[in-house]
Amino acid sequence: MTKIKEVYRYVHDYMVKNKGRSPSYDEIIQACEIASKSNVRPILEKLAEVGLVELEDGARGIKLPNSEYSVKAVEEA
Repeated sequence: MTKIKEVYRYVHDYMVKNKGRSPSYDEIIQACEIASKSNVRPILEKLAEVGLVELEDGARGIKLPNSEYSVKAVEEA
């Protein structure tokens, strides 16, 4: 599984489990075994570019525009 798919799946599952609260970058780093915060942002920006997440300012500034999106959509990313 590519990192972008892994991050999307983690963010989606985390937000469903936590009733819309997004994970922190540190939680994403740990769960997806990413080297640093600077590596997380480009992945999230790619997910935002294809419409799977929306990014806002703030520590937990990730939103799912439509929880009906599936990981399959990330294959085009």
